[in-house]
Amino acid sequence: VKVVVKKSDKLENKVKRIGPHIEIFQVFQVKSKLFITKNIIDMVTLMQAHVRGWLERKRFQRLMSK
Repeated sequence: VKVVVKKSDKLENKVKRIGPHIEIFQVFQVKSKLFITKNIIDMVTLMQAHVRGWLERKRFQRLMSK
């Protein structure tokens, strides 16, 4: 015999497990996760390198002008 679990049963069990003082919207809201790909990480790393290089060049220019 195969038992079919309904989505509403899962949510009811979740509400019962958490307790009576639950914020109901937390149970029903959709979880959105931010997926960070390797491409995005590479772009951020490249941007950091450019900014740090620019800051270092500016610091060096200030030292040389003194």
